[in-house]
Formats: sequence, structure tokens, C-alpha cells
Amino acid sequence: MGYQDRDYIRDETPYGGGLANFSATVQLMIVCGVIYLADLLTTSNGKHYISDTLSVNATSFLHPLEWWKFLTAGFVHSARPSHIIGNMIGLYFFGTAIEGRSGRWEFLRFYLLAIVFSSIFWCVTEYYFGNPLSTARGASGGVTAVVILYCLLYPRSTILLMMFIPMPAWLAGILIIGGDVLQLQNQGANIAFTAHIGGALFALAYWSLGINLGRFWPVEKARELLSRVTSSRRNSPDLRIHDPEQYYDDLDAEADRVLEKLHRDGESSLSPRERRVLEDYARRMRQKLR
Repeated sequence: MGYQDRDYIRDETPYGGGLANFSATVQLMIVCGVIYLADLLTTSNGKHYISDTLSVNATSFLHPLEWWKFLTAGFVHSARPSHIIGNMIGLYFFGTAIEGRSGRWEFLRFYLLAIVFSSIFWCVTEYYFGNPLSTARGASGGVTAVVILYCLLYPRSTILLMMFIPMPAWLAGILIIGGDVLQLQNQGANIAFTAHIGGALFALAYWSLGINLGRFWPVEKARELLSRVTSSRRNSPDLRIHDPEQYYDDLDAEADRVLEKLHRDGESSLSPRERRVLEDYARRMRQKLR
């Protein structure tokens, strides 16, 4: 039984108030929806000022002052509703599952970096092998990464390809990637297939290498270092009378920190020492119930 199935780590408290009550997946959808509506409302004479500004150009990777567009391009969509609706449906169903497994913050890190990587991949391939004057927008690179990661994590689950064809996830993943590769020569489709492929490659690398992005995040590394320092001070071999109550207080405080990290970043982010803390805490809870 995994840690997420045990009673002592279940947290039913909301993240906060207002928008914070929603999952990260829904928050991303809301941001995309707000930007889409704002773009429609500010359109004048056929000019989409917001989406045109935030979209990425094939030459953006050559200009450092435009690198922020690698991220913003994933939050704007074309005027046709099918573009944003299709992306948001995929993000909701597959993103919810991935967020539930990896944790809120690890999912956000994965999704946002997938958008950046897929945008860069599209820029480079489009500049050298396509149309260097083209632009791209849409969440499809990040969404493709989420879908492919789901197929890798749950290959035997059944999903509906194109919303009505049931098939195992592993087969759907192959068909999705294969379809994008076959469409690379279809210049008239006006779809950034190379961005989809970039997202798929990012998901494959993330899964095959067993990456947890939280381990590379400066905030997480600082928090873990601080925890080790405080823990070493508590466990320093000085001469003093053993105080069981103080030990249990320290254990409770450390368990609270580990459970918060587990809820935020997922089980894979825990170190061996943190897993032992949870085991000790669970053992103590069972003893108290006897």
C-alpha cells in the first residue's frame, strides 16, 4: 500500500480561498480561458493584440529578449473555439490524473517546462526546416506531454481516442505520436505538429529518467538543507536525559513537514530518511490507537 493510501497522510483541507481552492489543472484552464476571452474582446479590425503579442515566433530562440514567449505561447489560442476547447478537455482529464499522482507543484513544474521545451523545439525545427516567418500559439505542446506521460504511467488503462474510440493507453500514445510524425509534411494544416512531438519527447525523457523536478528547484533544495541541519542538531550526541515527550514532539513536527511535501510534490520526491520518518510516525499512531 502506497503512502497516499494511508489514513495519516490524507489531507482534506483546501489550498486556500478563492481560486486557490481549485486544483492546479483547473487553475491552468481558468487562466487560458480568461486570456482567450480577453483576446476576443480586445480584437480590432482582425488584429488579435494579446495573442499576437504572446505567441512565439520561429526566430524567437535567436533573440533572448523574446524567450519569455516560450512560456506565454502555451496560454494563448487561435480565435476558433475548437482550438482551446480541445486542449482544455485533454488537459482536464489527463492533467487531473497526473496531478493526483505527482502532486500539485510537481505537476505544475512538469507542465510549464513541457510548454517551454515544446516551444523551443518548434522554433528550432520550424526555423531550419519549415517557415522561419511563422508563429505558434496554444497549449497543445504541454497537453501532449501530459497525455503521453499518462500513457507511460498507465499503459493498460483504457482511454477514448478522439473521444469515442476505446483503446489501451499504450496504443493511443503510439498513434498520437505516429500521427504527428506523419503530419509533418502537411503544411496546409496550420497545426504545430513539431510542438506536439517536442511535448512527447519531454514526457518520454521525464518518465524514462525518473526525474522529479522538485529536487532541482532552489526552494526545495533550500528547504531540504534546512531540514537536515535542524535534524542533525536535534540528533547531536550530547549528554542529556532522554525526554520521550520531546522526541514525539520532534517526530510530529518532522512528520508534518514530510506530509506537506508529499502532498505538494508526490511520493517520488521523498528521500529515504523522510520515508523512515513517515514509517515511525505511522507506527506511533498505531500504538496510540491500541
